[in-house]
Amino acid sequence: NVREACRALGIDAEVTHVADPREFAKMGVRMTPAVVVDGTVLFSGKVPTVEELKEALQKLRS
Repeated sequence: NVREACRALGIDAEVTHVADPREFAKMGVRMTPAVVVDGTVLFSGKVPTVEELKEALQKLRS
């Protein structure tokens, strides 16, 4: 969903998958799955839809 949302918005992004709980803690993630962009936790504890991601990414860009 993240890649699809970025593609739809024309955002060139590096998407990585983190599986280390210590890294979650460093990023401030309390529940997985999560979406973190440039250190900002956008979603935690749910899989966001493409539309939710697009909306959140657009807010970050403005």
